[in-house]
Amino acid sequence: MKMSWLKTRLPFFCVSIGLTLFAFEQNAVAQEAEVSPPPVVQVMVLGVHHFSNPGLDLHNVKAVNMQSEEKQKELDLFVKQVMAFKPTAVAVEVQVDSDDLAISGFSTFTEDDFTKPEHVSEHIQLGYRLAMKAGIPKVLGIDEQPADGEPDYFPFDKVQDAMTEFGQLSLMEQVSAIISRFNESLESKQVETDVTSLMLWLNDDALFKEQHQAYMYLMQAGDLHNQAGADLNAMWFLRNAKIFSKLQKVTVPGDRVVLIFGHGHGYWLRELVKASPQMQLVELQTVISSVQ
Repeated sequence: MKMSWLKTRLPFFCVSIGLTLFAFEQNAVAQEAEVSPPPVVQVMVLGVHHFSNPGLDLHNVKAVNMQSEEKQKELDLFVKQVMAFKPTAVAVEVQVDSDDLAISGFSTFTEDDFTKPEHVSEHIQLGYRLAMKAGIPKVLGIDEQPADGEPDYFPFDKVQDAMTEFGQLSLMEQVSAIISRFNESLESKQVETDVTSLMLWLNDDALFKEQHQAYMYLMQAGDLHNQAGADLNAMWFLRNAKIFSKLQKVTVPGDRVVLIFGHGHGYWLRELVKASPQMQLVELQTVISSVQ
């Protein structure tokens, strides 16, 4: 009797257990899908020195010839290593007024143009080279500069005047010391190391923070009524915020962007990327380590 009952009921128990497990599994999959984060924009911020040394910085560095045969090979190798990031977009420190922010000269650029004297800039030597290697059809110019009548994004003359007026020249000595240490190291490393090693040094998080200390000293310039140092910091942040805002507007979830800007922009651009819930900062060191 008992065996007969078991034989008739066992199939129903098995089916019931099977349906319960299936429902549990489907519910778990549905819950996992609900909590899975949406895709983000991955951003590698490359802080670089100005290859053509056009006097764009407060203190300028003597640049080596990046168009020499040796440096061209080193640039090719560096770009090949960055390709491990699988970039889908390249954005550089050039201001473009068109709606798509695409630099017009890139579409007609060829490999032979890299050694022409007018093409020594880092946005070409690194940005164009990387975009061409990755098969990216356009290079984005997302820099921000004041138009006629707009405030200066780096009112350093007012800071100098305030330091002089309030006897704060020791602050400038602190700033100059930070910049001088950086410039001396940069000039020597350009000669003693290859491009990859130089870029790894430039893009170390500790170096970005150390260089940003100069702005903290400048912040103190002035008094309670003439806060020239705070004004400079606010305007410098505003420029970087507008650059970042452009980056947000020309990228979509899933993009992998290499952002190439002067080293001084690195601190704030990295912080803005890290603060964004829609973006993820990717370190150069991590990418290079994966291929070395």
